[in-house]
Amino acid sequence: MALAFLAAVTQLRPDTVGVMSFRETILLSVAGLFAGYLHWQHRRRIRQRLTAERQWTGRALDASRVAPRIQQLREDYLAGLHSCSRDWAYRRALIASARRALAWLAFFRPRQAHLSDHENGTGPR
Repeated sequence: MALAFLAAVTQLRPDTVGVMSFRETILLSVAGLFAGYLHWQHRRRIRQRLTAERQWTGRALDASRVAPRIQQLREDYLAGLHSCSRDWAYRRALIASARRALAWLAFFRPRQAHLSDHENGTGPR
């Protein structure tokens, strides 16, 4: 539909400046109806969301499942800490990768190294 509208608009004649032809009137009416339809759909979607939120009853938090864990942490908070994080190697590799990527940026490199890489066709790998 949008392509047909664009094709029709490109065929408008510039010799009738100030006077709308029948085709232009129809195109303007179709564009207005399409914009109205889109606006109506948008408002309908918004209203549906609002009514769905109003009908939500919600639920209470069942604290009996977490109460023993909270009590344990209150007594000995160090027991809750992990002695060694399991994903330390991943974080370390991620930081090293980011460091390498930043090192290849032209801002962090000497001017001569940046120019020679462009001449040789080498770059980050």
